[in-house]
Amino acid sequence: MKQDIILPKSGSFKKGDRPIATFWSANPRYDLLTEGTFAVVELLQGKNWVPVYDDDDFCLFFKWKVDNSTLYGTATIEWEIPRDADSGVYRLRHFGSSKKTKDSPNIYFTGASSGFAVS
Repeated sequence: MKQDIILPKSGSFKKGDRPIATFWSANPRYDLLTEGTFAVVELLQGKNWVPVYDDDDFCLFFKWKVDNSTLYGTATIEWEIPRDADSGVYRLRHFGSSKKTKDSPNIYFTGASSGFAVS
């Protein structure tokens, strides 16, 4: 992970806030994940993380670019917390794939931010 969630001074996010996390990532063109997703917001329910929003939802933004200082790709996930979101503990998760060479098979990976509270 390049940049984890930065918590507000209050310690929790409020509805309408925008938590952001940036992950090291590969070019999303390696696999467009048409049957999947690049980004989800998960809610902690008991001991399980349950997906509640994905990149089909207008409140979740997925941005990919090349980091000019390292020439590696980064994926930034931003979630504009909806007014009707439940209070609880959430995290942002990124899915992607990479290749060792242009002819090699895809290698799939995932990463998650730290959990954060929404009140």
